[in-house]
Amino acid sequence: AIHWAADLSDKGLRQSAGLMVNYLYDLRSIEENHDSYFDQGEIATSRDVARLLN
Repeated sequence: AIHWAADLSDKGLRQSAGLMVNYLYDLRSIEENHDSYFDQGEIATSRDVARLLN
């Protein structure tokens, strides 16, 4: 989940515009996701987050 206005401190606004994200680890995919990030710099995301990025 992406949370708007979650960190309104000066640092939070400067670093992330006040946004915060919850992480959800899929234990069945954690090794594959690690390898994809390590080898190709690819970050695993949900379809909803990927849609926001495109």
